[in-house]
Amino acid sequence: MSKIHPVPSEPPEFNPNEPRYWDARDLEVEMRRVFEICHNCRMCVGYCGTFPDVFARVDREIGLLKTDLGFVKSAVTDHSRDLREIRVELKETKAAVVRVEGALARKVDRDELEAIVQRARER
Repeated sequence: MSKIHPVPSEPPEFNPNEPRYWDARDLEVEMRRVFEICHNCRMCVGYCGTFPDVFARVDREIGLLKTDLGFVKSAVTDHSRDLREIRVELKETKAAVVRVEGALARKVDRDELEAIVQRARER
């Protein structure tokens, strides 16, 4: 877990006439910093009925994200397996193409070429 800085690296802009006041990324960075402090502290939970609900929702969302990440990891693993199988098939196809090209270079007759193609399909 990274260290949470109690003081922002750059204080938030409070003047709506300043461009940084309207910068969504700047606001998000500050909101995440403050929320991280609140989420880890939770000392105020007993003082307001809203906080338990907010933190329960956050914890539930974190759990859902972990579940989603598990599904994504599983899909990536399956996809990687499929890619490996495709790579093997491509290698075999390339070898068959090389054999056919070699046969064409030797000017084989049609029957021999068909036999080469048939053997390549059977592999």
